[in-house]
Amino acid sequence: MKRDPEAQEKRCTKCGEMKPLSAFDKNRDGRPYLHSACRTCRSAAAYQWWLDNKDRAADTRRRRELAGYGMTVEEYDDLLARQDGHCGICEAVDAGADHKRLPVDHDHATGRVRGLLCHRCNRALGLLGDDIDLLRKAIKYLEGAESN
Repeated sequence: MKRDPEAQEKRCTKCGEMKPLSAFDKNRDGRPYLHSACRTCRSAAAYQWWLDNKDRAADTRRRRELAGYGMTVEEYDDLLARQDGHCGICEAVDAGADHKRLPVDHDHATGRVRGLLCHRCNRALGLLGDDIDLLRKAIKYLEGAESN
């Protein structure tokens, strides 16, 4: 059954309610059609899928994230074991109260993985632009501040 192109409403295939066209998302594939289920039903279905598949979704997200560094989960776990679960700089074990893993530290120019750092150390290197000369100046500054 074809929908009247002049119609201002459409029936949702999930809840069966007639709703305004603004309640339906456009297809992302470029076709000029609206989804058959309304935004509310699609959102509820996506949330339910996430509730049913949290572990699977987290595993997929982790694998994708590590693939960006050219690593597998097994390689990450091996590197974590070699570092005894500690940050490569401050040797903290806790990755942070709201984080479960140590972030992957990498050279932004080459993409080469250097190790695993806690969030604080990883951010510190990033804020200093991975600049060794700037890090030396920071050390010199701190050492000079101690003697004052």
